[in-house]
Amino acid sequence: MTSRPLIILSAILIYFCCLFVRPLFSLATLDPKSVQKIRVNTMSGAEYFGSSISSSDDTVIIGSPGGNKAFSFAYVFTRDDNFCWHQQATLAPADPLVYDFFGNDVSLSDETVAVGADRDVYIFVRSGTSWSQQEKIIFNHWIYNVSLSSDTLAVYAEAVYIFVRSGTSWNQQENLNIPEGYVSLSGDTLAVANNANNAVYIFVRSGTSWSQQAKLSIPASNGNVSLSGDTVAVGTDNAVYIFVRSGTSWSQQAKLIIPDTRWIRDLSLSGDTVAVDAGDAVYIFVRSGTSWGQQTKLPVHSKRYISSISTSEKAVFSTGDEYPLSIEDFLYVYSDDVCKRKNALPAIIIQLLNSNQ
Repeated sequence: MTSRPLIILSAILIYFCCLFVRPLFSLATLDPKSVQKIRVNTMSGAEYFGSSISSSDDTVIIGSPGGNKAFSFAYVFTRDDNFCWHQQATLAPADPLVYDFFGNDVSLSDETVAVGADRDVYIFVRSGTSWSQQEKIIFNHWIYNVSLSSDTLAVYAEAVYIFVRSGTSWNQQENLNIPEGYVSLSGDTLAVANNANNAVYIFVRSGTSWSQQAKLSIPASNGNVSLSGDTVAVGTDNAVYIFVRSGTSWSQQAKLIIPDTRWIRDLSLSGDTVAVDAGDAVYIFVRSGTSWGQQTKLPVHSKRYISSISTSEKAVFSTGDEYPLSIEDFLYVYSDDVCKRKNALPAIIIQLLNSNQ
C-alpha cells in the first residue's frame, strides 16, 4: 500500500513539473468563448477604431484615425495582476490640428510608441502610468506605416525614412528610396515589402549605415510584413510566406495557406507565433523546430469583422468593428491567462465629446 506522505510528495512533484514545462504561449485548447472581450463605447463608428494595433508585453495600443481631432485618438490598454485588461491612457496630439488622421498607424516598443498621422509622426513615452508627447516629426508625404524598435524608427512616406533617438531628440539617419513600401523593424534589421516588385527587401545596419542584405521574391505582395529577429512573415492574397536568416542568407522556411479566404488583411509575428487576420477569423500558427502548423482558428461573430491584429509574448490581440457601423467597437484578447476577475468582461467607456460641445 502506498503511504500517504509518498502520495503527497508525488502530487507535489507532478504539480511543479506541470508548472515548469507549461508552454510560454499556447492557444491550442483555448475556447474562443472564454476570450476577454473589451467593449469600447465611442461617439461614432466613423472613428475607424482598430485601424492599427501594436502590442508589447503587458501593453497594447490601438489607433482610431477618425479624420479630425474630435475623433482621432490612440488608446492604451494594460494588463493587471488578474490578467484583466484596462484602459491606461488616451493619446492625442498636443498641437491643434483639425484634420490629421492621428492613429493611422501605431507601433509600440517598450515604453515608447510612435503614432502616424496625416503627414506627421508623433512619439509618446511612458513614465510610470503617464504618457507624454516627446517628439513630432514632420514629413512632406502621407504616412503609410511606422515601425519602432527601441530607439530606432522606420517610416514609410513615399520612401523609407529611418530615425534614431539620442536623449529625447529624434534625428534622421537614413533615407531608402523604395516605392510602395511597408516597413517592419527589429533591432538592426529592416524588412520592406514592395508591392510593385512583389518582393521583400532586407536591410541591415552597421554603425550608422544601412545596406541591402537580401531580396526575397514572392508571388504577390499585399503589404503585410512582420519581422521578428531572424524571421520574417509576408502576406499574399491567401498565404503567408515565412523566411529565415542563417548568417547573412535568407531562405523560405514555410508557406502557410489560409483556407477559404481571398485576402489576408493583416498579420503579426512574434518569436515562433504568427497570427493572421483573415477578416472573419484569426488563424494562429506556431513553429516547432523548422515546421509550422496551424494551432487554432478563432472565429469572430458574423456581424463583426477584424480590423487589425497584433501578437506579443503574452497574447494575441485583434480589434473588431460592428457592421453596419455602430457606436460599439471591440478589443479581443486571446491568451492562456484569461481575466480571472469576477464579471470578467469589463466595458471600457470612452466618451468622446463632439467638437461643438
